[in-house]
Amino acid sequence: MKKIKILICIVIVYILAQFVVIKKESNLGQNFKAKNGFPLIIAHGGSKQLFPENTVYAFERTMELPIDVLELDLRMTKDDILITHHNETIDETSDGSGKVRDYTYDQLKQFNFGAKFIAVDNTQPYLEKDPKLVPSTLEDLFLKYGQKVLFIAEIKDEGDLGKKAVDILNTLIKKYQLEDKVNVASFLHENNEYFTTLNSKTSISAGESKVKEMVLSMYVGFDFLKHYNVHGVQIPTHEIVALDTSYLISKMKKHNLFVHFWTINDEKTMRKLIDKKVDGIITDRPDILIELKNKIGG
Repeated sequence: MKKIKILICIVIVYILAQFVVIKKESNLGQNFKAKNGFPLIIAHGGSKQLFPENTVYAFERTMELPIDVLELDLRMTKDDILITHHNETIDETSDGSGKVRDYTYDQLKQFNFGAKFIAVDNTQPYLEKDPKLVPSTLEDLFLKYGQKVLFIAEIKDEGDLGKKAVDILNTLIKKYQLEDKVNVASFLHENNEYFTTLNSKTSISAGESKVKEMVLSMYVGFDFLKHYNVHGVQIPTHEIVALDTSYLISKMKKHNLFVHFWTINDEKTMRKLIDKKVDGIITDRPDILIELKNKIGG
């Protein structure tokens, strides 16, 4: 009988806890929430299915579109320049080979980073070398577009190199006074946490380990006890469990977190996420999302 009473008390406390005011995170991520009821249009790596990803050309063409955010993959070169590139090596996107870290930026510019791009019509329109078919420096993007668009800056390097990349990112953010226009993201939460030791005025996203902690606590129902010390998430729609549920999205919003989903390239999924009032959609096809926005208004 005593055990039953204890169990009943636990259940009652648990139910009452759901009505307790949830601990909210700070307001640093406000710029990365939906505008006028429509998710932010976030161009993934410079619209990866439309243009050769993370190149000067891709960012120039993407900025001709009415997008809200440029999502950038960042790597360090041999001469410690932070450039836009996704993978550790250049083999997958260029006519060269080897690690980004083994080349200076000037050396990387000798390669054609459009050589392996396949367009949506299954052609290869960028086989010829062009000066713009190269990675951009982060500084050039901040200089050109810093006052025109928001940025999600994703550090890809790990360990000490990742920390060095974070140092440079922080320096550039402060140099161009973009504290409220940049969101710092990395799958490696240690990169994001390290950034917070340098900069308290710029939002960070949850890394992979932090997202797992958040999702577990929210689905179990004990998130009211938690401060996550992040300002938002960029997540897929499914990873072992569904992440695009109305329940989880509402939980995150109660914590004052922005919620972005990746990588969404079809209209059907876009519509579903719009209906669930997410804050941003990260896409390789911003043209589809822009057309959808024009259809339904926003």
